[in-house]
Amino acid sequence: MLEELRFSFVPGEEAATTPIWDWRLEQCRRFKAEHGHLNIGKKDKVMGPWALRMRGLYQRKVEGEWELLTIEEKAKLQTLEALNFAFDGSFDVFLRKLAEFKKSNGHCRVPSTYRADPPLASWVERIRVENSRIGAAGVGTSTLLSRDRLRKLRDVGFHFERMQTIVPWEEHFQKLVVYREEHGKDPPLSQKGLGGWVRRQRVLYSYKQRAEGPRKHLLTDDREEKLRNVGFSFFAEKKPGTSPTATKKKGPHTTWDERLAEFVRWKERHGHPYVPTSASDEDKSLGLWVAAQRGAHKAFQRAENDSRYPSFNAEKVQKLTDAGFAFDGSHQSEERKAATEAAALLKWEERLAEFVQWKERHGHPYVPTNARGLGYWVGAQRKAYKAHKGAEKKSRFPSFNAEKALKLENAGFAFDASHMRGPVFDGLLVQKKPKEDKSVGEDVATRAPWHTPESPPLESTSD
Repeated sequence: MLEELRFSFVPGEEAATTPIWDWRLEQCRRFKAEHGHLNIGKKDKVMGPWALRMRGLYQRKVEGEWELLTIEEKAKLQTLEALNFAFDGSFDVFLRKLAEFKKSNGHCRVPSTYRADPPLASWVERIRVENSRIGAAGVGTSTLLSRDRLRKLRDVGFHFERMQTIVPWEEHFQKLVVYREEHGKDPPLSQKGLGGWVRRQRVLYSYKQRAEGPRKHLLTDDREEKLRNVGFSFFAEKKPGTSPTATKKKGPHTTWDERLAEFVRWKERHGHPYVPTSASDEDKSLGLWVAAQRGAHKAFQRAENDSRYPSFNAEKVQKLTDAGFAFDGSHQSEERKAATEAAALLKWEERLAEFVQWKERHGHPYVPTNARGLGYWVGAQRKAYKAHKGAEKKSRFPSFNAEKALKLENAGFAFDASHMRGPVFDGLLVQKKPKEDKSVGEDVATRAPWHTPESPPLESTSD
């Protein structure tokens, strides 16, 4: 009611001098000019709540409650529709891009390799995959394509069937026949025009064999039979000098379905789906595959055209889901991090116990810091303690805390050994070679040792 009375909810000179609805429209125009669309998110502190209310009105219209809306509510929706407001979020944004593509090209057949806007190409492909899941009879289900969205796609003239290849296949095939009759073999890939076509037939054949990706049906059975009849080789010949050993090291190609079956066996054997993605044993290949599927699924959800996962589609998502695949393994990283920290703390405790034994054996806490193992650890604790007190950057020793400092203090640890000058090995002072002090005329060796009354000389011990 306050909004209809033109009450200004937004402080500021601009909002106070214009009606609130006109101010909203002005903000929409500015948002569209800046971002290229009107998909205002709910995180927008100023316009987010309002955009959510407008989407609620639109949802009532979709659900058949148009007649129940007030005259002003209908007028608002019509005004926003004229501005291409994204009532359906990112779906409307891509739909608007598709309409612009049709206006420029005369059709909605966006190529899968549309470089001008790869996200749009990926979105179009995903729409076709989801539509194929529904089927012509409409018996399937899709979480992406609602009735309203299907209506919008039909209104814009969307082609749900994939565009057939525009390559004059028969013409290239006849050129292949002539070339084989003259040379007795397939043309090389470097052959201008025909070489690229030969490469494509082999690529499409490999897609068909693996049953992967949107191109798996482009090489029809009829075309495959024609190629076989003229002796066409679907596999490129090995280059001269190729080592059989190098080929053997690569091993046989493992298909996606075989990896999935391997994952299912691993899951049954271990009782959970969290394959280590950083494994270095026999699970390394499976772990890398699992990590790749998680990355591909994230890109698929964002409707991104990621060149790293060209064959990932909704069908594979369903197969992974049915197999109990864990698309999110972030908590496993946290658990591994906690386990690593626990192991590091245990090792620290072991070093502390080793220090206590050394101190009891030698009668003092000054472990030689130039000795490997315990000596290095002692030096690191002194530096960490200084950082903890603020003398150095604390980021160098993130795991050192007040609890460790207290444990060291209770164990009789010497945090400051600056008065212990001179190299010490196993409690034995190693004196430097005496040298003459010409200015005084006395030998340095006749002077008092480096230690002071506050730090008595160390006893030489041997274990």
